[in-house]
Amino acid sequence: MGRRNLGIYEVIESSSNMRYRFKSISGPLYMQTTYTFETAGDGTKVEVSIRIGVMNFPRMSERILGRKMKKQLRENLVMLRDILEAKRISSSSEAILLIN
Repeated sequence: MGRRNLGIYEVIESSSNMRYRFKSISGPLYMQTTYTFETAGDGTKVEVSIRIGVMNFPRMSERILGRKMKKQLRENLVMLRDILEAKRISSSSEAILLIN
């Protein structure tokens, strides 16, 4: 892979703060992804389920593709966590400033 693959996605389910599901409707891969969120102590547990169908990658084995997709997903989740934690810290700082 090593390059960005663009596609169009359709949201097929959305439950506020609980579940978000979408599927690809164009691009080189057929994907259906589900994010499920649950409260876990002081944070949030995120579960991700991805189904992938290889359409335009005939020479790439599904095992190799799966390994690359897992790596990319881990990187994306770390980035999401960092963004959310930065916003939470920022929001907490703003709340403290408003109280003082």
